[in-house]
Amino acid sequence: MILYNVTFQVDSDIETQWTNWVQKTYIPKMLSDNGFSSAQLLRVRTEEGAITGSYALQFSAADKKKLDHYLTQQSAIHRQEILEQFGNKALIFSTQLEIISTHQ
Repeated sequence: MILYNVTFQVDSDIETQWTNWVQKTYIPKMLSDNGFSSAQLLRVRTEEGAITGSYALQFSAADKKKLDHYLTQQSAIHRQEILEQFGNKALIFSTQLEIISTHQ
């Protein structure tokens, strides 16, 4: 399993609008079009527990091939949509994470 982690730094003046858009538009689109099986939206907090304007959005892909397909076919289009929707008020970077093991 591969996690595609997208981190956003969101200006406070658009945070509510951005959060609504991500949950109602972006996540459903990513899950329906791109071979991702699940998503989770997380808020980044400091060590002291203070809330920040940073969010991590993690999508699960069954394998690297599915993620690579998204990255080559859709990623640039989605980044452009985010830029058009929010300008420089929602900065974005992404990483790929491979799950080695899970414990409960």
